[in-house]
Amino acid sequence: MKGIVEFANAKKGFVAVMTENHEYSIVEIVDFYFPELGVTLYGELESLGGGRLKCLNDGVEFDVFIQDIHSGLNNAKRMLFS
Repeated sequence: MKGIVEFANAKKGFVAVMTENHEYSIVEIVDFYFPELGVTLYGELESLGGGRLKCLNDGVEFDVFIQDIHSGLNNAKRMLFS
């Protein structure tokens, strides 16, 4: 599944990815790479737990932990910025 990074909090290491289903997946970055706003990510964005995503803009693959799926806007912002 593809998704676009819409919100990011580098201090927490989290990004909110808008999926093809128009819901947010909350992704904790557990690797050296931190995706920029607006990039397209590909991978198991709707599976909780550890995994690997690929940034389609630059081809970098990186490890993540999916913290939440099928999230709405308010919950996504709360998880990233609270």
